[in-house]
Order: sequence, then C-alpha cells, then structure tokens
Amino acid sequence: AGETRDGLVANLKWRDYSKIGRGKVGGLRGLWRGVREEKTKWVLFSSIASMVGNTGQTNYAAVNGFMDGFAGGRRSDRVVSMNWGAWEVGMYEEKMGRRKGVGLIKRHEAGALLELGWS
Repeated sequence: AGETRDGLVANLKWRDYSKIGRGKVGGLRGLWRGVREEKTKWVLFSSIASMVGNTGQTNYAAVNGFMDGFAGGRRSDRVVSMNWGAWEVGMYEEKMGRRKGVGLIKRHEAGALLELGWS
C-alpha cells in the first residue's frame, strides 16, 4: 500500500488521491468489515507525513491521516496507527534514502518500536 503520486495541490486530480488511497483506505475498510468482530490488536502502518507533511505529498498525507483518524475512533477496539518515518527498506529508501543520507529506521529496531506503540 506504499504508493506515491506526488504533485502540488493545484495540479492534483481526484485520480491522484484515489490511486494513493486505494491500497491503504480500501484495504483497511475491507479488512475491518471482515474481521471487526474479532478481538485482535490492529497496528496500522501510517506515515509521519500525515503529521508533518512533505512537499508535494498532500494526497499521501491525507490518506495516512485517514488511517490515523480511523484508529483514533476505534482505540477501544485496540487499533493503533503508527506514524512511521522512512525505513532502511521500502519506498523512500528506494527513491531517496541513500542519496540524501537520511537516518532510516533499521529493520531490527521495528519490533521495539511496535512495542512502544502499545504502551
């Protein structure tokens, strides 16, 4: 569900939002309908972009903001949205991480970060 379609707000079309939202929002809604009665923990993989934004990624930030709102409205159902930064593997690293020298989340750190999300 990690998809980008960057552009300035003035240049974005509805298809730019729907293409980004299809995986995360569509997938989340389908899963929720199918298993919401089960009493399991849900961890949604959102992005820090929904909190701090990123130039040209309004649509990406909006989709991740939807996930944050979804989790916030269902906290009693044990749903949490984790606002991840860039990982050492993944779409950001593939596009820019190595070139910019950005500190990336290491794979071996992810488990501890997930635990923090539930505390």
